[in-house]
Amino acid sequence: MTATTWLEAITAPSSTSNGARDTASDSLSPIREGYRVSALVAMVGRMRDAGMTVDEIGPIIEQRNAALCNPALTADELAREVMPAASRFGRNPTIGIVQRDTATEDVTDFRIRLVDAVGIEPENVDWAWDGRVPLGMLTLIVGEGGKGKSMGTHWLAAGFSRGTVPGALFGTPVHVALASAEDHRAATIVPRLIAAGADMRYIHFVEAIDAEGDPDDIAIDGQVADLEAACKRGNVRVLIVDTVVAHIPTTTNTWNEQHVRAVLKPLAHMAERLGLSVVGVMHLNRREAKDVLTRISGSGGFGNLARSVLLFGDDPREPEDSLVRILAHAKTNVGRLQPTLRMRITEQTIDGRITTAHLVADGESELTTAELLTPRDKIKATADGDDLDGLSAQDKAERFLNDRLHGRPDGVSIKAIKADAAAHDIFEHTLRRAREALDVDVFAVEGTMPAEWRYRLLDPDPTAGPRNYQTDRQTLAEAEAEAEAGDAA
Repeated sequence: MTATTWLEAITAPSSTSNGARDTASDSLSPIREGYRVSALVAMVGRMRDAGMTVDEIGPIIEQRNAALCNPALTADELAREVMPAASRFGRNPTIGIVQRDTATEDVTDFRIRLVDAVGIEPENVDWAWDGRVPLGMLTLIVGEGGKGKSMGTHWLAAGFSRGTVPGALFGTPVHVALASAEDHRAATIVPRLIAAGADMRYIHFVEAIDAEGDPDDIAIDGQVADLEAACKRGNVRVLIVDTVVAHIPTTTNTWNEQHVRAVLKPLAHMAERLGLSVVGVMHLNRREAKDVLTRISGSGGFGNLARSVLLFGDDPREPEDSLVRILAHAKTNVGRLQPTLRMRITEQTIDGRITTAHLVADGESELTTAELLTPRDKIKATADGDDLDGLSAQDKAERFLNDRLHGRPDGVSIKAIKADAAAHDIFEHTLRRAREALDVDVFAVEGTMPAEWRYRLLDPDPTAGPRNYQTDRQTLAEAEAEAEAGDAA
């Protein structure tokens, strides 16, 4: 392969980057709008892998841009969005990598490269919202339709616009972009944002422009490069996509994990490059599983690719018309699960004539994600003492514990007890109260590593009814915390 042919080969747009490559001919097909930046960046990467310098690459990219891009990028766009890639790609000459003979090597050698770990500096995770929404990554807020997920994102957007969300952005109002395919901007979103106290100067709506010049919803399959450019121009730190599926073209099978990954990965990479948080909203399916990732509508790829997943819904212990809402942390790959939050929907009139609603934080809740997913019709016992199978929730939990622990002086695994209780629709906080009402000992089995923690009854009398807990509650709480830490390890 001659040097000229080799150079043409590595600067040819790939079929995945221009959307219109004619594989039947040797000519270079034009790169249509929406794919220009990504195609040129890919060329830069291949030339850097081939050992070319930044000074050598610049003129070639300018020529390819003028010849292939329709319309061509401006010089400013090339300098701002394409050429910086030259400093990210390429080998590190300081660690003894031998340069290849690029004039004689086949172009297919440059389709895959090795990135040297020695040149990657470890980084801490920065949080847009401490422990819940990481910067530079994808977060999902999931829940049943009509429960207020979108209102939750408006509450969050308002906080970011004022700089009041605890995390790396606290104290600094930041720009928030909303891509909403469901709620009306003027009638729903803007009134909610105003009611939540948003600084509207920092709130922006994302829209695409169709062939006729009319506004349209963005498609995160194929328009990520243009979306990235818009977020960069607007200095956006938080991008909310409501809902994710509504912004994916119908040609993509959202129940196929490979299809979902192909769509979401460019969005996740964009978040990483710009250091912004992408917060996507998704619905739940109708399964009765109590695992949140299983309940996310569509392919498992949505929940698997997200680095953090928050579950939003109403409190199943409250009446169906209750305005109480719960936000529970279901998954995190980059930190610890955070406490469940309790919220209330509050009605408010703005401008003296528009009635809207917004969320108000109301402390923490003991509810777990599994409890939050429990159907209301299966929870007959509520906080006001309704019966469950003829027993109050407290009495049922006490009888459950007594039955499981009686006659077992060696105790029963805490993990097994909690799993069995969940299968019988006994909430963890109810189980905790039952344990405090009984003489339950928490201990680690001697000689186990890591320690196996168990429960056992100090008084195994099966005829004994519910008893008042007489021992030191603080001691029990400390033992329980150590047991749970051991289980987590």
